[in-house]
Amino acid sequence: MRVVEPHQFSKLQKNRKKRRSFRGPISAVTLVVILAFGYLTFGQQLVHKSQPQPMLESEVVVPEPTPQGTELKMFTDEEFKNLYTAFAYPNTERLVNYPKITGNEAADEKIYEIAISRGYKLSAVPVSNIIKIDEPYLTDDDLLQQNAKIGWDGLQSAAQEAGIPIQITSAYRSIEFQRSVFLQEMRAQGVTAPGVADGYSDLAINRVMDKVAPPGFSRHHNGYTIDLACDGIGLYGFQNTSCYDWISENNFEIAKTHGWIPSYPEEAEAQGPEPEPWEFIWVGRINLYE
Repeated sequence: MRVVEPHQFSKLQKNRKKRRSFRGPISAVTLVVILAFGYLTFGQQLVHKSQPQPMLESEVVVPEPTPQGTELKMFTDEEFKNLYTAFAYPNTERLVNYPKITGNEAADEKIYEIAISRGYKLSAVPVSNIIKIDEPYLTDDDLLQQNAKIGWDGLQSAAQEAGIPIQITSAYRSIEFQRSVFLQEMRAQGVTAPGVADGYSDLAINRVMDKVAPPGFSRHHNGYTIDLACDGIGLYGFQNTSCYDWISENNFEIAKTHGWIPSYPEEAEAQGPEPEPWEFIWVGRINLYE
């Protein structure tokens, strides 16, 4: 879900080195071995978990299996919702812990409670490298999972052939990225953490969640979700464009042909935010054919 322009991803701070003097050559050698082992064991894991890195050209992209059927399935909005909720996204693991949001524990608990009551669910995150997609309108959210990138390339090519000026305005987002977006919307709505914690801001924090998922609850975390615009027109205006007419025609036929479905369809219940015509999620072509 996207409402404001993203800020940069947070970066891991460099480890501070503490200097200590040791007597004798044996102690110095032991220290070097311990530090080297600690870096190789823990340092690389921290970098990997904090931010998926762009996939190397030498890494093999394995496309999804070709669908056996020739006819696309027709879905109600509720069936679209059930499909993307049940789909097992490759190269991801589901979050089990709620991330910190405001720094105020009571406020965060309240936000979790309201989010869950609206239908928000904890998302999944990549477990290994994902692909840089080199989209001109993206900055640090310029990443997608392998098969989602293949699906986007196909959809984009189809749009170009049809003369449709469709573009991505957001793709993968880290938890830190989403936190900055959520806190910015809280400030824009005049919502404070103490107000949320004391229960005075329930209506206001609901307005925030109409537009922005709390960190940990955004589908953009999984690397299979994109926000679209039409020649610069995005968000709710996207629904009134030629791009939306094209992509939604005949039960989103062209989107499904490339593995995409609407992420927050209009008539589905308890999804979390308000319906978002600009957001699409990849679930694979093989799941969309009879």
